[in-house]
Amino acid sequence: MNRIDIKIGQKVTYIPIVGDPEIGIVKAFAVNPESVFVVYKCNNDWKDYKNYTGANTHIKDLYPNWITETLTLEQFKNLPDGEIFSTGLLPNSPEGIFMTNSGGELRWVAVKGYGNDWTVYTHWSYNSIEWIKSHGDKIHTEEYIRRCVYCTDEVFALWRK
Repeated sequence: MNRIDIKIGQKVTYIPIVGDPEIGIVKAFAVNPESVFVVYKCNNDWKDYKNYTGANTHIKDLYPNWITETLTLEQFKNLPDGEIFSTGLLPNSPEGIFMTNSGGELRWVAVKGYGNDWTVYTHWSYNSIEWIKSHGDKIHTEEYIRRCVYCTDEVFALWRK
């Protein structure tokens, strides 16, 4: 995301290099053009987010929408081409994304393509989301994809296998 794309009141997901993603709403622009104030954890009182303190958050760590929501076709069409639209961490196991027998934790990134499609890449959790987008392993198993991206069947049909 960049500052031009951000609007006050916009739902965003903060995705740190280490740790779990957090959902929030943009409250205000910061003096630093690379940051905005985002309200997180307001007891799900999102309609009154303006009454809560915002955390100064670097824009490069924010992604549009809440990744806990089910992605609809309308939302998918509004995502920018070539951008990460969701990410998360899952164990490297049959219960998560089973890529090797060595255990550990895998970070995955869902990327919208340029041809009305999308796919998911994964690699070890210590790698950045941008590195995984460029160099990660493509996930080919429908079961694993569905664990990563919560979407309607219409959106799932656009998954690039």
